[in-house]
Amino acid sequence: MKRRKKEKKRKKNKKKKKKKKKKKKNKKKKKKKKKKKKKKKKKKKKKKKNKKKKKKKKKKKKKKNRKKKRKLRRRKRCLPAEPQSRFLF
Repeated sequence: MKRRKKEKKRKKNKKKKKKKKKKKKNKKKKKKKKKKKKKKKKKKKKKKKNKKKKKKKKKKKKKKNRKKKRKLRRRKRCLPAEPQSRFLF
């Protein structure tokens, strides 16, 4: 029984060592990607600001339309309720 327990422990240790190696590789890759992204952001900052302003204007128009649609839905809900109440009395 003792031998089996030792064998299981050895297998677990081997798996842990493999995972640690993978993490180190990922860290190196991430550092390289960050350096590249910083260079791109400096060039595209002005373009991104313009795009965001245009998107905000579109969102405001959508909100107005939503309010109109909500009012229409409320009216539609109320209208069919009137003839039903007539039949009840």
